[in-house]
Amino acid sequence: MKPSVFYGKAERRAEMYRVQVVIPSHESEDELGISDEEYERQAELVEVEAQEEAPAPPEVEKAQNLNWQRRRTILPVPKWKGALPNLMMVREPIQYFEGLLNREVFEDVAKQTNLYAVQEDPSKPLNASADEIQQFFGICLYMSAYGLPYTRMYWGKDTRVDKVADVMSLSRWEMIKRFLHFADNTEQVAEGQPGFCSRSGLKTYNPKKPKRWGYKIFVLADQHGIVHNFEFYTGAVPAAEGMPDIGASGNVVLRLASVIPPNMSYKLFYDNWFCGVDLQVILEKFKIHSVGTVRKNRLAGCVFTEDKEMKAKGRGTFEEMEAKHKSVTLKAVKWFDNRPVILLSTFAAATPTTTVQRWDKKAKQMVTVVRPNIVTVYNKCMGGVGLLDSLIALYRTKIRSKKWYHCIVFHFFDLTVVQAWLLYRRDSDAMGISQKTQLSLLDFKVNVALCLTKVNKGTTKRKGRPSQSLEVRIEEKRHKGPTAPLPPSSIRLDRFDHWPEMGAPKGRCKSPGCKGIVRVVCSKCKVHLCLNGENNCFKVFHIE
Repeated sequence: MKPSVFYGKAERRAEMYRVQVVIPSHESEDELGISDEEYERQAELVEVEAQEEAPAPPEVEKAQNLNWQRRRTILPVPKWKGALPNLMMVREPIQYFEGLLNREVFEDVAKQTNLYAVQEDPSKPLNASADEIQQFFGICLYMSAYGLPYTRMYWGKDTRVDKVADVMSLSRWEMIKRFLHFADNTEQVAEGQPGFCSRSGLKTYNPKKPKRWGYKIFVLADQHGIVHNFEFYTGAVPAAEGMPDIGASGNVVLRLASVIPPNMSYKLFYDNWFCGVDLQVILEKFKIHSVGTVRKNRLAGCVFTEDKEMKAKGRGTFEEMEAKHKSVTLKAVKWFDNRPVILLSTFAAATPTTTVQRWDKKAKQMVTVVRPNIVTVYNKCMGGVGLLDSLIALYRTKIRSKKWYHCIVFHFFDLTVVQAWLLYRRDSDAMGISQKTQLSLLDFKVNVALCLTKVNKGTTKRKGRPSQSLEVRIEEKRHKGPTAPLPPSSIRLDRFDHWPEMGAPKGRCKSPGCKGIVRVVCSKCKVHLCLNGENNCFKVFHIE
């Protein structure tokens, strides 16, 4: 059964993605100046002209029944012709962050957020500034670092976090979160984009993932996790500009690799969902060498030894095949470790081999296993995207929201911070700074959050008269960080077993408004309180 039919109605999903032409309601037929027949005839002419002018993508001769032969040769490894920029100094964390997400982005978010608030309720404009948007996201970074389960706990009495609560009030933060927006809804409707209420049709289902439902993002990253290009999956994957259509998996790689400079001998690594003969041949034409695990059905005409025979020969058995397609030499290697794996490359081969240590369950000891060179190269350079995901997951922003796009925005915000930290680490290593003295990801993230909430932003004072309630004044004094913690009101006002103890070390009275230095301490509350002929803070503290 199809997943689209089992997990949701296929017809309803199809209607969701139908593009419709929307004519503004304020334009009448007289204002358009043409009849319905004339309008349809012009629309047909425009469509025909667009079809005639659109250039057809170049066709590719797909590999079929290649002549694979058993050969063991050592291919020359091409050298990378690029170079990293020369560094003069290591910048501040906020500078790395602003290099990826500058001030203009926050100004645009503030503009769209205010517009969305007016569209929702014209009588209550939000009037959020770019500084407030920066403070909002700075608070989000603090939340990802502290990791409390609910956002309101950061403003709570017992779980208050001053780094968050002192920057912005709870009501203001929730108001900005409610109207946080990044595009004009009216323009989206006019362009025929599908609308969504509380659920997104962009979610995909993958039964092999820990979280089966989610959004898919294709990422081009180096072995250290630094992202160079990414693409959000929205459905069909068209061919890259000026490239032939070689299927969805191959088109994704070509679209991502469009930012790689040609003829520089870059090396590209990917897994078996992307890998194929046609893809590697096209990349090699641009001097982009590649290697990846490949599925058996994508190697046309290549016949390897059966798995049972290789298993009988023992772990470390491998077999190498070679073929040429469009003057490009391809190497396919099948290696049997615990399980068989097939790799395809345009620059790596099986030799020279190395050895690795593996655990043998039957012998219950470590054994030496022969490993082909193509496997060594693949394991060394593959895994940048996995490293990136693990770094994001360390301090992920977990803020619940009913708007589906909020989780995407928070994910990319975490991604930006991780990218800034990786660039900081790369520059620090290049300058010879030891890793012990470098900022950790958590310290780096907190530093960025501090700058977003404090730099170039004045301290806001609450308007209105100060409250005369003793409970409120005690709570304000608690926030100033006294040396001795103030007791909860349920203990302070229970009127049970509160006795004054004389002769304690000197301390300042904890009653709000009193600055006396006394030696009297409450036996239960463990706080200093005045108890003399002039002031009886002990009584007031326990009854009001």
